[in-house]
Amino acid sequence: MRIRLFFHTALLFLLAQSLGLVVTDQLLAMAFPTAESAPLTMVQFLILFFSVTVFMLIMFQLYRGKVLYRILFGAVLFIGLLKIFELVFPTSLSLIVALFFIAGLMLLPQLWVHDLIILLAAAGIGPVFGLQFQWQMALMMLAILSVYDFVAVFITRHMILLAHEMIRHQASFAFIIPEKFRNFKAYLSDVKPGGGFLILGGGDIILPMLLTASLYSVDPRSTYYCIGGMIAGLFCNHMILMKSRHPLPALPFITLGAAAGIALAFL
Repeated sequence: MRIRLFFHTALLFLLAQSLGLVVTDQLLAMAFPTAESAPLTMVQFLILFFSVTVFMLIMFQLYRGKVLYRILFGAVLFIGLLKIFELVFPTSLSLIVALFFIAGLMLLPQLWVHDLIILLAAAGIGPVFGLQFQWQMALMMLAILSVYDFVAVFITRHMILLAHEMIRHQASFAFIIPEKFRNFKAYLSDVKPGGGFLILGGGDIILPMLLTASLYSVDPRSTYYCIGGMIAGLFCNHMILMKSRHPLPALPFITLGAAAGIALAFL
């Protein structure tokens, strides 16, 4: 089963979700707009999500260089890092710290630096969206996107294309996870699809935060059951992945585990 690889995956996922809850708690303390007053609807979010996906697919057909992808990747990182650092520093200093982290990744493109920055940026983005939904609505969105994830991996296969292209351009918003701890020192240029690294995509990190953040705002205790269920879902995904040796969407298993965890909490 390659238990060490699962441990590294589960640990990074748990750290991201835990940091997301810390950010959620801070945003709630700052009276950040929640589902009661936020203007974003599920339809608007799904339109935004699919628009970005279509935009990236069109880009891959029209542009074969690397620079533009790295700029877009840096912009997304900057938004997430800025949001999380603004909880600690004044805005002007947060700008500098966020740019420092991005420059650090460019100067030292090793996996541990990449994964650390992805963790921070994801925790800065996820709760901002998550607090704008009721948790039931967030769970419904995860179910819808789980179906999309299945179709995108097994039928149209465009999700695999997106993942491979972003890895090739060293602009992947994803955890890149080696089995051996020492290989976190590997460089991004060493990562190749099917090359012994497990990829946990940005959607598998951020989208669960939509649920955990929205649930935490009304019932913190149930959130911990929810995250526990997500880890169990990741475990099932990992077992099947290690047997099949083919790309497998993680979001459906994470969503099923989340739903089971919430049900257990309510029981």
